[in-house]
Amino acid sequence: MAKERVRTALEVALTDLGANPSLIEQYFHPDYIQYVDGKTLDYQGFLDHLRSLREKVERLELNFEQLFAEGNDVCSVHWVNVAKKDGSLAQLKVIAHFKLQDDKIILCDELTRLISGGEEDAELGSS
Repeated sequence: MAKERVRTALEVALTDLGANPSLIEQYFHPDYIQYVDGKTLDYQGFLDHLRSLREKVERLELNFEQLFAEGNDVCSVHWVNVAKKDGSLAQLKVIAHFKLQDDKIILCDELTRLISGGEEDAELGSS
């Protein structure tokens, strides 16, 4: 169940670029913290990150390579394919640990690696 909850949360937050913030609230805890590539985002910072993505990205696709769960801990290895509004493409590989509380993601600790794209695309996971 935790594994599917994380999968759905990421798909709603990242691939549905028009998702209403109230929909995001269904999957992410108000005390959410994200550690990504040396940066720390709280819940508002995460919402700001999603808003920034919406400004730059035309389409985003997730492909899960691995997804493991043990209790309320979920680990994922997934690929993110990005089509940006300027017509350029990027691909990132993400390795992440999620922790759920009250059926919502409260923690994400991730490393994001740019596989292809411009130098500025390395920040797509955190900016």
